[in-house]
Amino acid sequence: MFGRDIRQDSSFDLQNNIGVELFRIGQYKEAKKYFEKSVKLAPYWWVNWNNLGTIYEREKNYQKAKEYYQKAIDNGQYYLAYENLSKLNKYLQSGSTEPTKY
Repeated sequence: MFGRDIRQDSSFDLQNNIGVELFRIGQYKEAKKYFEKSVKLAPYWWVNWNNLGTIYEREKNYQKAKEYYQKAIDNGQYYLAYENLSKLNKYLQSGSTEPTKY
């Protein structure tokens, strides 16, 4: 859906939206590229930081995930980033081997 538009427009929200679609179909490595581009274009936004945090959480880079969730909170008090950060902290404190669900 966004593929045609991305060639003509490199807006931060379009980059993020393509990343979301790729994430939803399980193409995490590819989604990461679009989230990173969105963050580069709009470091002041919050949704893109949260989404990039979910990628790092999936990669088990929990420190980076926490950092990016916090950045989303700092930039816009994004409710989903609060939820993700809380869920990640609980998971890490529990010592569980069960991955976080999205």
